[in-house]
Amino acid sequence: MIWKHLIVGLLLGGSLLLLGAGLKQTILGIGALLLELGAGAVAPVAAFGLFPVLLAVLLLGPAGGGYRVIAVSGPLAGRQYRLTAAKRSLSFGRENCDVQFPEDTKGVSAHHCRLELRGDTPILIDSSSYGTFLLPSGQQLPRAAEIPLADGARFYLAQRNMEFLITKDQ
Repeated sequence: MIWKHLIVGLLLGGSLLLLGAGLKQTILGIGALLLELGAGAVAPVAAFGLFPVLLAVLLLGPAGGGYRVIAVSGPLAGRQYRLTAAKRSLSFGRENCDVQFPEDTKGVSAHHCRLELRGDTPILIDSSSYGTFLLPSGQQLPRAAEIPLADGARFYLAQRNMEFLITKDQ
C-alpha cells in the first residue's frame, strides 16, 4: 500500500514540477534541472513541499534571452533599458515613453519609434517626423517599416548624437 502512495506521489510531484518548469521560458541552468529531477524522485511530501519553492525560483528568477538597449550618446547617454519576455516593447520619444527624452530635445518626436521583441528578435519601427537611422550605414528607416535587428545593432534618432546600442543578454 505504501508503494502505491509513493508511486502516485512521485508521478504527481514530478508532473507538477514539469508544469512549473514550463511556465517560464528558460530553466535556470543545469542546477535547476537537477533539482527538479531530484525533487520528483523524493517522497510525495517533499515533492509537494519543494514545488512552491521551485515555482517561485522559476517565475521570479532572472530571465534570459532578453536584450539591453544602451544610450550611447545624447541626453540619455549611459542609461540602459531592458527588452525581455516580460517587457516586450520599448517606446522612444518625448511624451509618455519608456525611453523618454527631455521635452526640448530637438529632432525627437513625441512618439518617435518603438522597439519590439518578437520571438527572440528585436524589431525597430519608426513613427517619427524626423527619422530613425541604422548604423553604420546611416540608412533611414521607412516610416512604419518593421526592421529586424541583430545583437550589436546600432541606431540613432534624428541626429547622429542620439545613438543606441542593442546587446543580447547572456
